[in-house]
Amino acid sequence: MYTGFEGNFQNIQPANIFYSMAPKGQATLDENENAITQLNLATEKILSRIPDIIGIDPSFGCPVYLKCWLTLGQLNTDKTERIIREGMRWRKEKNSEFAITQPLNPLIEKALRLYIDGNSKNGFVVGSAYLGVFKLRDILSKVGVEAGLYHWLQVLGRTEKLCIERSKELSQRYNNEDIRLWPALKKNWFIINAKHLSYFECIHTGVIQMAVALVKMGTSYFPGLEGTIVIINAGRFMELALRAVRPLLTGSNADLIVFGYDELAWKAFIHKHVDPDQLRTPFGGTMEYNDLYNPDKDYMKI
Repeated sequence: MYTGFEGNFQNIQPANIFYSMAPKGQATLDENENAITQLNLATEKILSRIPDIIGIDPSFGCPVYLKCWLTLGQLNTDKTERIIREGMRWRKEKNSEFAITQPLNPLIEKALRLYIDGNSKNGFVVGSAYLGVFKLRDILSKVGVEAGLYHWLQVLGRTEKLCIERSKELSQRYNNEDIRLWPALKKNWFIINAKHLSYFECIHTGVIQMAVALVKMGTSYFPGLEGTIVIINAGRFMELALRAVRPLLTGSNADLIVFGYDELAWKAFIHKHVDPDQLRTPFGGTMEYNDLYNPDKDYMKI
């Protein structure tokens, strides 16, 4: 039986961590008729307010994607509209639509490996990253924090588009259900292996700066990345790192679940939602894992 911690960092044993930071913004969305009615009314209101935004990015006309922004706004129409417009201003400043069409920097891509693997049991996207082998200090000393963040802007933007398209497809597949109300565990999965991650790598100022900015970027400006983030093989010092990012995750579309080194525990949990043949071996799967840099084979193609 798993022991759950709701953001509680007290008395956590590093060998068997299991806790969840569930997004508070989703607590208002129960799978019942009242929730559907509430969500539909909020969707209709916000659609009537943002025709100019939809003209720029038609994705905002999709109820499944719009729900992600409504979650950030806690179903408050005024707040949601403000968040959407702030997000669009940020995207314009960063020229994100152009950025995601450009090739990734091969030097950064090699150092910060991200995989798009198979599908979850419900058909959603499954991604993974071996954080423990990232050469964070080394790559930032070579390219700088801004270049690192530009890389993640490209990656998050591309991945969000993939997740949006997948959500649209699944909304049609499950036409007898409203997938907007599904919990994070039934949506996209992003698995991070922290094995071998050293304290030395994480205490670097640039690494901390990039990590905090990355979480804020993902939760605030790419909310279509909804789903579950699972960190496996997390050591005790991860508690400190999670304290820094926890406030940014509250009210977002991401549910964070963290395990320690109990491989049987985290594998059993992951396999409830993702079949082993949809994952690479460091993340509890059976797919081939080649640690050599091969952009045609090992890296995400989105």
